Amino acid sequence: MRLFLAIFPPEEVLEFLKGIQRDLNQFNKFLKFTEPELIHITLKFLGSDVSRDCLEEFLPLLKQKVSCFEQFNVRIHEARFGFPDQRWPRILYVSVKNNERIDKLSSTINAAIEGLDLPDILSEKWLDKPTFHFTIARTKSRITESVIFDIRRKLKQIELWEGFLVKKIKLVESSLYKEGPKYEVIEELELGK
Repeated sequence: MRLFLAIFPPEEVLEFLKGIQRDLNQFNKFLKFTEPELIHITLKFLGSDVSRDCLEEFLPLLKQKVSCFEQFNVRIHEARFGFPDQRWPRILYVSVKNNERIDKLSSTINAAIEGLDLPDILSEKWLDKPTFHFTIARTKSRITESVIFDIRRKLKQIELWEGFLVKKIKLVESSLYKEGPKYEVIEELELGK
C-alpha cells in the first residue's frame, strides 16, 4: 500500500483554496489543478509498499501518539508558485505559517516510526525544515518566465484566509493512475482536546 499521513482542510478552507484555483483559471493551459478532494497537507509519507502486517504493528502506536497531542490552530501563510530555490516551478501551493505544533506532531510521528524499526515504512530525517503546504496545482510542462511572472503577480493579489483548527489527521492510501491519484482514507485519528 502507498500510504501517507495528512491534514485535510475543513470545508470553509477548501472553498477558499478552490477560489484561488478559480482566480487562476486563466492559466489552465499551463496548470493542472488539484482535485478538491485531494487537497491536503502531508505530514509524513510512509512509503509506497507498506504491508498490512507493518501497518497493523504501527497503527496502535500512531493512534496513541496522536490522541495525546492537543488540537492546534494552523494559519495560512502565503500562496506561492514554486519553492524558493526553484528556478522553474512545478507546483503552486498555499503554505501554512511556521507552527511549532505542526512541527512537533511531525517530529512525534517520525520518532515513533524510528523507534519501531519497521522495514516497509520510510524513516526520514529532514535536512531542512519541511514546508507544510496545500498543493493546489502542478505545471503541465515547462513554462516560460513571463508566464511564471504573471502567475506570481496574480498570486500577490489574493487575500489569504486566516487559519483553522486541526482536530484530526488521516491515514490515507494513495493509488496512482494515469488520470491521477485516488485516495482512500484508511483511518481518521482524532487529536486530544
